[in-house]
Amino acid sequence: MERAKAEQLRDIFNKYSTGEEENGDKYMTYNDFIQSYIGLCQPTPPTTKEGDISEETAAQKTARLKSGITANQQLTIEKLAAIVDTSQDGKINFHDFKAFESLLKKPDVLYRVAFRLFDSNQDGSVSFPETRKFYESTVKHQKTEFNWDCELINDTFGKNKTNALSFMEFSLFLNRVNYEHAKQRFNSESKNNASLNAQQFRKLMLEMRPQRLTEFLRENLTEFVTVDGGHTLKYPTFAAFNSLLDNIEMCRRVFDKMCVNSGYYNDTQASTHFEVTHEQFLQEAVRLSNLTPMEVQVLFKIVKLLRNEESAVDAPILPEAKLRKNDFLKIAPFEEGMLPQNISTVNQADEASTSRSTSTALWEGLYRLGLGTLAGMAGCFFVYPIDLVKTRMQNQRTSGSYAGQQLYSGPVACIKHVYRYEGIRGCYRGIMAQLIGVGPEKALKLMVNDTVRDILRKDGQVSPAGQLLAGAAAGGAQVMITNPLEIVKIRLQTASETGGTTSALKIIRELGFGGIYKGASACFLRDIPFSLIYFPTYSYLKTKLLNFSSCVSKDGTLNDLGWLMAGMAAGAPAAFLTTPADVIKTRLQVRAKTDGSPNYKGLFDCGKSIFREEGASAFFKGGPLRVMRSSPQFGITLLTYEKLQQWGRPYSQRWFHGSQPIGSQAQVRSIHISKLPPLNSDHIGGYRVAAATYAGVDNKFSLQWPK
Repeated sequence: MERAKAEQLRDIFNKYSTGEEENGDKYMTYNDFIQSYIGLCQPTPPTTKEGDISEETAAQKTARLKSGITANQQLTIEKLAAIVDTSQDGKINFHDFKAFESLLKKPDVLYRVAFRLFDSNQDGSVSFPETRKFYESTVKHQKTEFNWDCELINDTFGKNKTNALSFMEFSLFLNRVNYEHAKQRFNSESKNNASLNAQQFRKLMLEMRPQRLTEFLRENLTEFVTVDGGHTLKYPTFAAFNSLLDNIEMCRRVFDKMCVNSGYYNDTQASTHFEVTHEQFLQEAVRLSNLTPMEVQVLFKIVKLLRNEESAVDAPILPEAKLRKNDFLKIAPFEEGMLPQNISTVNQADEASTSRSTSTALWEGLYRLGLGTLAGMAGCFFVYPIDLVKTRMQNQRTSGSYAGQQLYSGPVACIKHVYRYEGIRGCYRGIMAQLIGVGPEKALKLMVNDTVRDILRKDGQVSPAGQLLAGAAAGGAQVMITNPLEIVKIRLQTASETGGTTSALKIIRELGFGGIYKGASACFLRDIPFSLIYFPTYSYLKTKLLNFSSCVSKDGTLNDLGWLMAGMAAGAPAAFLTTPADVIKTRLQVRAKTDGSPNYKGLFDCGKSIFREEGASAFFKGGPLRVMRSSPQFGITLLTYEKLQQWGRPYSQRWFHGSQPIGSQAQVRSIHISKLPPLNSDHIGGYRVAAATYAGVDNKFSLQWPK
């Protein structure tokens, strides 16, 4: 997350500031900051019962009621904004505003914001009176009485409750106090019988830990108690259940480690079929984490509920429930569950390509076109000499009266001949026309493939039929650029063979608009099957290479070697299998020789003539060279394309919010709050996560205030 520039913050600060000091300096009121800028505590319809705020003047109350803010909302606004106001005078100046932006970028920002909320006198420590006063204003503590003489409070603040907590001490206490409150609530609900029935357990969890419950868990809290035939739940199980919810990501990491050790990368489709037993998971959990056997037992009780839900009504109970990767989707709470509803909604909508406007999708297409142009030019330049040799070998007749007219006995002899008589420039004859054309050609192919895949993607996946359709569309689309490019390139490459000198402009003038699409039928016959084979194979190979550690980077994405290998390996079969169409296209597009060689009348006439005069093997003339050219060319092109996308991803995600290719990102369910779209465009730098941070503090530490 980039740091906001001071001048940008100044402009935004001035935009939302409504107050002005006598010396002309602007300041934000608490309502300016929380409501107008951050976007929280928006006005609600008035209620019949209106609370009161201590020390609120009649004029302040009148102004508040006029704005539609309830008393509880105003109290919340004051609590949230006071942590920014270092002078505690009810005014947020620019230096306060800028300092808070810096705070929001710290990795432990949730704890630091919570610390400031408790530290009401801003002296850098949290006392017992401050802690009690703050907690007693929250919804949970108002509903359920808390014993402030418990062991945790005495150990933390001392028996006389005179100890003040530093930030580090407070961060430990903040997590432990929620467990203490849940323990007291358990004892109160169970009447000190050390157990709860199913309904009591459900009621308690919905009151104390609703933010940690997924929809599946909320619906099955009662069944959790009775799944093994029991009717009550003891405190150790209650504590283990809550601990498991807080450590579910650790469970996921243990599972992923087992998945990788079994030969599957944890984000591949194949890994979804991997499953482990209770005993297997327990062995690894004890070795790799601090998960207890009790927590693992609770986890597999939940898994048993999942398996029973999936089975038919009359099916027998499964003898052993096995844990699968997809189970975590129903057990682990979404990160969005810790965020305000408006941010969560934006995030979920942002994940779907269908939610983007047409203009946004169009701009992304142009962005991909630009990246593809650069990538295509890089791949073309690297393999161009091979392409020149391939073209001259394909154009060389090898039968009948033409057999004795062969210039080249093989590819090596051809490149030696070109270098000897035409020099290094001869090896790159026609390269400028190719560079000018191949960039847009490859760009169009890559853009169309990615765009069609985005359109056909459902639930994050593209079906095999969809992959074939996207590849075919990409191949067909590129012909409009490929054919003119190819005919100019071929005539430049074979100019020395057909007599005379020429140039790209001269060739275009001679051919005219219709002539530059000569051989287009063969071009379609080559390019559509090529892309139909290439792109699905490339996607498949990227998925498979994620299972090889040498091809995967530390962040779980394919590394340079992985992308290069996938691109090269996919290019080999696509290039070789489409060689017959490439041979026909070359013969149709080359300039007629002056030695009496017959001209072909069309696609089928050319194919029949080659077969009759030179045999079936002639259709694969230049095939190995075509593989030698296309395989590294597409490997380098796709590697360059993926790298350019990777380098530009911080900007493309912000601009387009589109899906990313296979291997380019870990396929996770949720987005870190730093990657979420801001509530408005003025949330820059650390303020991109300001609303999410306030909500995270609210939910993570159960600090909800009355609405």
